[in-house]
Amino acid sequence: MKELAVAQSYSNICDFPVFDPDKDWITLEQNHASDEFNRACSYVKSRAAEDNLVMSFEGNNSRPYPVMSGVCALHAGTEEILAPRIGSIFNALQKIVSAYRADANLQEFLGIPNQLNQWVKEDTEPANNRVDLCRFDLMGRTLSELKIIEFNCNAPGGIVYAGMINRYWREAPFSSSLIESWGGGASTFEQSDWVATWLSSLADRRGLRDIEGIGLLHPAGGNILELPHLKKRIEACGLRSAMLTPEQLSQTGDHTFQLAYLKYGVQRAIQDIGQWEQFCRSVVEGRLVIQSSLAGRWIGDNKLCVAVMSDPRFSYLFNDAERAAIGTIIPTSRKLGDGISQREVIQYKDDFVVKHPYGTRGVSVFVGRDYDQIAWTELVGKTSSLGHVVQQYVDSDFEVDGDTCFRDLVVMLASGAIVGYGSRVSRARKVNIAQDGRKMAVLSSLPVPVIH
Repeated sequence: MKELAVAQSYSNICDFPVFDPDKDWITLEQNHASDEFNRACSYVKSRAAEDNLVMSFEGNNSRPYPVMSGVCALHAGTEEILAPRIGSIFNALQKIVSAYRADANLQEFLGIPNQLNQWVKEDTEPANNRVDLCRFDLMGRTLSELKIIEFNCNAPGGIVYAGMINRYWREAPFSSSLIESWGGGASTFEQSDWVATWLSSLADRRGLRDIEGIGLLHPAGGNILELPHLKKRIEACGLRSAMLTPEQLSQTGDHTFQLAYLKYGVQRAIQDIGQWEQFCRSVVEGRLVIQSSLAGRWIGDNKLCVAVMSDPRFSYLFNDAERAAIGTIIPTSRKLGDGISQREVIQYKDDFVVKHPYGTRGVSVFVGRDYDQIAWTELVGKTSSLGHVVQQYVDSDFEVDGDTCFRDLVVMLASGAIVGYGSRVSRARKVNIAQDGRKMAVLSSLPVPVIH
């Protein structure tokens, strides 16, 4: 597996930067920018504070949502080529979900925890065997380098806040005229009613008619992130909404909420699922519709799905077009102890990132370049690391105000359509906003397709 330890080089006669250099306004400190840009940044941040955009954590803790001082747009050439690649990978992900129950090798490889797996296997309704909502996270500085590192199919963050931040920049003094001069259409997720409209259409496709309300489900005392804002938007569309735990929804007997949005981290779900018998039964029997059901969210959110695509042992799952897209945009990825050894990962430390299959908020992501050899050897050598994802490191560094930073590209998809873009910027290689990253507005340079 020596090829895993060697950074692959790609040449593309039509290579483009990910972000258009002429549409990339970013600064770490406002005093490095023009007065006009300072005013736009101040407007955006004041709007975020007024609207109470916050990060939420376990124990009912929260802090202000970290908004980056900057706005940018994708390079039009990159966006045009990227969109069909994203579509092919989305189709490949759906094939993993649909093949899971009949493929013993896939079941063993993914190793879904038993508490979840029993419901995944019961969630057999064909309409439920799909990923409805997901967020693809990508790293790379140019189109040829750009790689999808995670799929985020459980309850992706940013579906409301990212659209709000984009709109702030479109309405801010100075940046409003600047953005207008860039051209490109507003992303779907900038529309205030898009989530309610999309969820209602999802319910309709699942056979539910005359939706009266949408339940917003979350852990007691846990992460709720955007749910208060989503509740306001749903109610503004004339629908009822309530924030509940899954157990509360099952116990109310209120048939208003046959449609719900489940915002629940996988680790917390494993902890609480013993109380979800009635809730899960309602989902698998079609009496309650949630995004991605149970199978789509808990199969698709497993980070080993990236390794399934990369590992040639599973190439039979995909067609030629999907395999071509995988070879282009999925980084070389393997399962530790089943496709690559601990010895290899230890030996080529700087070439790898190691991740827990159901880690969240960057807590269980380990970048080899952040460790000395002794610490890396101890980390990877633990028996508990077996079964983790091992992924080729993807460069994403760039310079801001003379400092080295790291940056990703976020692509949000609903029912297979791209609904918007975003980015996290950080001085650390892990660009997670739950740690020290900040969210940056990313605009489309092309007309954005409507969800269907």
